[in-house]
Amino acid sequence: MDVKLDDLNLVKASVDDAEKIAQIISSVSEGMLEFMFANFAKACGLNGVNELLTLILRDEKGIFTLDHFILIKFKHDVVGLAFAYLQQLHQDLLPDFVIKGLTENEKELINEILPYAKNSLYLNTLYVRDDIQNCGLGKLLLTLVKDKAIEKQCSSVRLHVFNDNKKALSFYKKYGFKEIHQCSYPEGFLLKHPQGGTIMELNLGGAV
Repeated sequence: MDVKLDDLNLVKASVDDAEKIAQIISSVSEGMLEFMFANFAKACGLNGVNELLTLILRDEKGIFTLDHFILIKFKHDVVGLAFAYLQQLHQDLLPDFVIKGLTENEKELINEILPYAKNSLYLNTLYVRDDIQNCGLGKLLLTLVKDKAIEKQCSSVRLHVFNDNKKALSFYKKYGFKEIHQCSYPEGFLLKHPQGGTIMELNLGGAV
């Protein structure tokens, strides 16, 4: 699709966007959210992880408050998204009723990829729709996330990426992110991503 940045609109996320946001972050997680929450969603009688995430987003619980989302729309469609927040919020990651329903393996994966840290902004999800990639939208979203980190007086931006996602690794390295930690996944999830994953960091230097 021939889309120019001038055709796009930067908007605040609203409750009406919750279902679409849930679909995007579930897809971008590459099986991670399914591993962590599918059993719990089923036990609650919900129709999968997307429905669970939609309910949490509409209730704005844990890290899933709408202020943490940057949306870019083309006409009325979400074509770009950044989900970022202070990393110290991982201390209160999810509502208690969700945490209590998780297995030890599911909790282990959460603690590994969503570690607690002070003074850092965590980029949970960066998404650009496939048909408009390579038009500078990813760079724009990353710049907006960096600006948010500086506004929040953070010293760095951190994120998790799977090692088999060479495109994402290359993209983040291009814009200054460095590998700081190799993740150790529980055995059940390691089968999905045998090459493991990496926590990366962009040092903001004198931002604070």
